[in-house]
Amino acid sequence: MSSAEIECYFPHATALIARGSMTFTDHAELNGYAKSLGHYRAGTFNGLTTYRYARPDQAAALTEYFLAKHLHRLKPNSLESASREEVASEWIRQADEREEILAWARTHGMFRDVVQEYRYERRRGSYSSTAHQAAARVIEHKHPDVPDPVNYAGVLIVWAEREHRGWFWRCCRDHHVL
Repeated sequence: MSSAEIECYFPHATALIARGSMTFTDHAELNGYAKSLGHYRAGTFNGLTTYRYARPDQAAALTEYFLAKHLHRLKPNSLESASREEVASEWIRQADEREEILAWARTHGMFRDVVQEYRYERRRGSYSSTAHQAAARVIEHKHPDVPDPVNYAGVLIVWAEREHRGWFWRCCRDHHVL
């Protein structure tokens, strides 16, 4: 299914900050609980694992589960969990950072280069993570002063996919889907 179809059938989303690692037990319990709420779709991109459900109560229950079980991981490569307050602060920080990155990209004209590199790699058959790394290298090459090019590239890719979905997925010869 395309991302538009997924959002049509599963419009209610919740996200887990997944920069660190969870134990196998935590993963198993999370997967079991997520499945007990009903059919869902999940995917990870740019440090967030997003779960999509058909009903808002399902997404809300999983959000509460994340917080109650302290499953959010804010520190890269860490098993350390975060409190509710830390998670709330992190969501605010990420929203502010996202706006700064989008403003930076507009100022430096980086949207096209980064997103086209991602799309090119995907069209060649690369996995999303490989294409994401290639897009980050574009930023790294043109702006070596950027502190986290992978995050910057991720923000631009997510924005382009959300705001220009038809172009993002179908703008290639004969409308082939990436």
